[in-house]
Amino acid sequence: MAGDSAARHSVDGDAAPALPVSDETGANKSCGRFRPIPCRTVAQTVATTIRVLLEENATDGAIRLEDACRILDHVADAGGALETYLNSRVRKCRRSLWQRGDATGRSHPFHRLLTRPLEPLLNGEEAAFPREYLPNVLTFAESVLGGKRVAKYDARCREIFQSLVVEFGHSMSWEHFHADRRSIHLLAHVLDRLVAALDSPEGQWAWLSTMTTGASVPSDEQAMLVRQVLISTHRALSGQTGPLDEPG
Repeated sequence: MAGDSAARHSVDGDAAPALPVSDETGANKSCGRFRPIPCRTVAQTVATTIRVLLEENATDGAIRLEDACRILDHVADAGGALETYLNSRVRKCRRSLWQRGDATGRSHPFHRLLTRPLEPLLNGEEAAFPREYLPNVLTFAESVLGGKRVAKYDARCREIFQSLVVEFGHSMSWEHFHADRRSIHLLAHVLDRLVAALDSPEGQWAWLSTMTTGASVPSDEQAMLVRQVLISTHRALSGQTGPLDEPG
């Protein structure tokens, strides 16, 4: 583009090669507009801002490459109200991801918390405690804790996970969950109850029953190994307990 008209519409007024600004039909007119798509508001806002600036600085459907690059730089460094708005939209997007349950609805966060101490036993081609036996351990825990308490613990795990999804977004992983002090605190309380049950006649009977029935049954040595891991983990976390809003 050249001439007074081009200089008047450009960002810096220098002559340079022009880029076409086309609409969806390919005509050198307006760039068109996005339709709102859930959880894409941030990208749509940035894209719409850039499109408006491109259109305002275009002449005869074209804009200089330098002008386009300068517009991108301006938007990237906008800060202020635009940054505040985008941060707000990011938080809402992350909350919506949680509410849809994409990351957590199928993942049973309480089960993951409960089996975390056993992970070293579950890995490898010849795992010390194959995953097929995990239902036995979970059945024992649920029988000892009771349905009401399990539901409360699961809800608490989901609350923790939700807050981490809001904080970390798509980079959120189960490692974040397991490393969070609230998860460690909760696991310590759960193990308090499970280890106490293992020392009681009723708990010992529940352990024996769940380890010897079901579609897959671990060997006595495997069951003892899991028991030892639960006890040793409880001992390691003994200093992590404190006041907790326990379900009744």
